[in-house]
Amino acid sequence: MTKRVLMAAGSVAAAMALALGTATSAHADAWGSTVAGGGFAWGAGSFDFTSLGENLRIHDHKADGAGVVVMMEPDGGTARYYRNSYGAGTYRDFNLSYAEGTHLWITVCVSDNGKTISSTCAIYGAVA
Repeated sequence: MTKRVLMAAGSVAAAMALALGTATSAHADAWGSTVAGGGFAWGAGSFDFTSLGENLRIHDHKADGAGVVVMMEPDGGTARYYRNSYGAGTYRDFNLSYAEGTHLWITVCVSDNGKTISSTCAIYGAVA
């Protein structure tokens, strides 16, 4: 590669790093789904998190006899668990309360008879 191309690539990378670095302190919505495992299909359950107002919606997509559990864990804080066991095609809404700028780890899993199926879990991040 030429020196000019390398310099341009370096400038773009630096600009992206700066943009990403400043974006982490702002609100960040998140969504995600369960993964296939333990006899359960990919996408059996999912969640949507809206940072403005800290709203969580948990969806159950499959008629598999299982529900969906979401664990919300703020950096340095205590994990909270939220469930949707209403059945396939349903969702549950939760109005949460986190301080603005709080970094959150969100884990979504299939829950079968109250037991979390760890092989279906996926972890996502968000900022309140």
